[in-house]
Parts: sequence; C-alpha cells; structure tokens
Amino acid sequence: MALGRCRSCDFIPVTPEDCARSLMLSEMFDAGEETFGLSRAALRVASSDIQRGGEYAFDRDELARVMTAHADAKSITPRRLILDGVRWLLPPLLLLAIVLWSLTD
Repeated sequence: MALGRCRSCDFIPVTPEDCARSLMLSEMFDAGEETFGLSRAALRVASSDIQRGGEYAFDRDELARVMTAHADAKSITPRRLILDGVRWLLPPLLLLAIVLWSLTD
C-alpha cells in the first residue's frame, strides 16, 4: 500500500511530497491516464539500495507531476463521483432499455 506504513522501514508518508515519493516508490499502477511507480525489478533494486543506506534519486519534474496528480485525486468529491457515474452509466443503460423495450414488442 503506497500511502500506508512501509513494511520495511515503518515510514508513514504525511506531507504531499512524502506521499508523492511513496507513490513513486511503489509498484507500477495506472491512475487514470497516467502511470506511477516502478516495475517490480526496478523496485527491488531501489529497495535494496535504500536498505543499504543509499538514497533514491527522485526526478524533481516527476515528483511535481505525481504531487499534482495526487492532489487532484484527493480533491474529487463524492458528489462529483456520483455525477460522473451517472454521466457514464446513463447512456448505456438507456440504450439497453430501448433495445429491451424494442425486443418486447
């Protein structure tokens, strides 16, 4: 879990930058139209380096991009989720209802 307690070092991300760094050092995942994280192989290498006392070199531009995307995701309200769900589900449901209605005639 990228934003929870790290099982290896007990680090808990708190600040927006901490959260972005944790997301960047997690297994690769899709977040909408963007992809964050590292491949399993790259994650093993980064984990090994960090455990030996090294530091992961975060790309500042990538860090800023992840911080922005995380802030955007956190700003989504339940109302917006419902409205987006209705907007995406209503047309196919109406189409299905029309098809079913036409088949019953």
